[in-house]
Amino acid sequence: MPDRNSTFHFQLSTFNFQIYFKGDKMKKLTSIMLSFIAVVAVFLIVGCDTQEQKTGYSNRVFDVSAQSDGSVTVTSKKEDVGYSLTVKGAGAVLDYMDKKSVPWNVIAKQVKSITIEQGVTQIGDNFFSASPLDSVFLPSSVSVIGSSSFAEQTKIYSYSQTKLTTDRKVYYFSQTAPSTQGEYFHIVDGEPIIWQTLSFLFIGNSFTYRNGTTSEPRVPYLFKQIAENLGQQVEVDFVVEGSYTLTKYANETDPLGAVVKQKLENNRYDYVVLQERSTTPLNSYDAFNRAVAALKTKIQATQNGAEIYLYHTWGSPASIVDKYSSVAEMTKALKTAYDNCAAANEVKVTYVGNAITTAYEQGYPIYDTDNRHQSDLGAYLSACCHVASMLKLNVKNCSFYFTFDQTTAKAMQDIAYQTVNNR
Repeated sequence: MPDRNSTFHFQLSTFNFQIYFKGDKMKKLTSIMLSFIAVVAVFLIVGCDTQEQKTGYSNRVFDVSAQSDGSVTVTSKKEDVGYSLTVKGAGAVLDYMDKKSVPWNVIAKQVKSITIEQGVTQIGDNFFSASPLDSVFLPSSVSVIGSSSFAEQTKIYSYSQTKLTTDRKVYYFSQTAPSTQGEYFHIVDGEPIIWQTLSFLFIGNSFTYRNGTTSEPRVPYLFKQIAENLGQQVEVDFVVEGSYTLTKYANETDPLGAVVKQKLENNRYDYVVLQERSTTPLNSYDAFNRAVAALKTKIQATQNGAEIYLYHTWGSPASIVDKYSSVAEMTKALKTAYDNCAAANEVKVTYVGNAITTAYEQGYPIYDTDNRHQSDLGAYLSACCHVASMLKLNVKNCSFYFTFDQTTAKAMQDIAYQTVNNR
């Protein structure tokens, strides 16, 4: 028990504190002092955790074996961007109660890749559920996937010869086309391609069919050639007409609106692409937004799980007139309109307009003779963007060049790739 007139001295980390207490104020000051210590301690702990997050998780090895004997480990490694995790070993593993319980939780959302080595037989509960990866590959030795082992959006590809014990959808490797669709995958140019024929419906106008015809539209034709060159079988359908708006297509009393209604009667499409008249998103945004909402309702009523993409159009030398100072400015305004509409209706966008503008700025003959519509080269670039965006394929691996020399075609592939992956 200290005297009534006392001096307390204590040390916390590198901080030194000396407080003089006099008379009956000791209890009150002691309470203040203890509260202050708690605040400083929390500050130091959080600071240490932040520092460890930055520097302490590179080359860390976590023992995840059920017997804590190091038979199965997860190793984290700092990469240029984010972290990678590697699982190796064999034997029973721990199951974690939730995604926050894993010992690498601090960096879980920064994980960009997961490697699971041959020999590993199990992936425990909640191992990687906090890491939002697009895909993960399992070696043939993995036979058990625990509950919530991976994030919901992560596609699981397995080399196992037998079906795994799991409630998750798993794609299994097959070098040749199997008799059943949608259950197996193969590798094309390093990318996993699911053995199935995907069906697409393009709804649009001359920005979709130009340099082809309404019965043989150019962009859907090139889309099919590029996709199948990359190993993905597709069926392509379309409703296209010059100057048509999505409002007309959404109207069942319109001749082509009736065609759209008829095509949507059966559940047959995996993807539907909506291309609005070029300037409507700028001049009549509300009509554009209402039409997308109406078409989405029609699509979802019959097409089970179909993904809807908006076809972002572009600025052009013939269209900017006095309202825009440049093609890029008009394209940016269109992008804003498409982004707003996509967010309002919870659909996606293929940013063809950005790619067209990039090619234009690099001097490619991307426009037709009217300096507004796409040239054949523009149609090829558009198709590359759709393939990269919807199918997630690496278009830079495509060897179908249409009528162009390899150098020019490769340039378009690269612009599409950069547009889709680095926007």
